[in-house]
Amino acid sequence: MGTERLTCKLTEEERNQRAHESTVMVKNYKVVEERKSLTAKSLGAEMKELRAKMEEASRAARDGHEEREVETRTNVVDLTVETWRLDTHELVRARAMTDEERARARQPRLRGLG
Repeated sequence: MGTERLTCKLTEEERNQRAHESTVMVKNYKVVEERKSLTAKSLGAEMKELRAKMEEASRAARDGHEEREVETRTNVVDLTVETWRLDTHELVRARAMTDEERARARQPRLRGLG
């Protein structure tokens, strides 16, 4: 003896019950759909961040160098602005002072002000 899936005529009460179940399932589906959308956005952002870190690490390993925050000091020597690394004491860049910087350097400093 077995079972088969066959058509069965519903009573009015069964139809109402199934309509109610359908309404509840539609609401539940929309809630899950919204959660899926939020999760996908969150995972997408996480994946983008991981890909960027992965590419950065790969590039550093391949090239043998990477960009990092390094403490620097700026000196002015003979109207030239020099930027020095404090970790290796290397000159990073040197440039001519701007007109504004030269004008500011010529102004006398008043005692007690800054």
